[in-house]
Amino acid sequence: MRTLRLLLCLVMLAPAGLARADVFDDVNSGVKAQLAGDLDRAMVLYTRVIDSQEFEVGDTVLAWVYHNRGLIHALRNQSDKAIEDYTKGLEVLPDHMLYFNRGRALAAKGDDRQAIEDYTKCLEIYPDFLRAYQLRGLSLLNIGDAARAKADLSKANIKNTNLKF
Repeated sequence: MRTLRLLLCLVMLAPAGLARADVFDDVNSGVKAQLAGDLDRAMVLYTRVIDSQEFEVGDTVLAWVYHNRGLIHALRNQSDKAIEDYTKGLEVLPDHMLYFNRGRALAAKGDDRQAIEDYTKCLEIYPDFLRAYQLRGLSLLNIGDAARAKADLSKANIKNTNLKF
């Protein structure tokens, strides 16, 4: 009887295990496609991973897939779609790169105030991220906050005499 229960459990778990392995294959293939410049294929694979619902809130892999798909949208100048994917990724797992890249997409749309909030959240998680200081400083300049911009650009070691404070 005990052996029968164990066998039944294994049979019930096997399809789920195989499905999860297939999803990991899609993640790996998506990364390879993205690195090779085949963004259409990467987009299809990342979307399939997301649609599979194999991953849950808190899963680094799912957050990373949303991030990578957002990067593809950003490369295609689809800021709204990029922001949507970064936001979904942040709902899965707060990550400094998701905040950073969502900030970049927001700034690209001209929403510097929201971008500043995201760069700030990025820096709360990873305070040594010099590029986040740089981009937050530029967004601060765009909204006219020269004092804070100067402080951020100094932290980022930006020494450009053409910048007016």
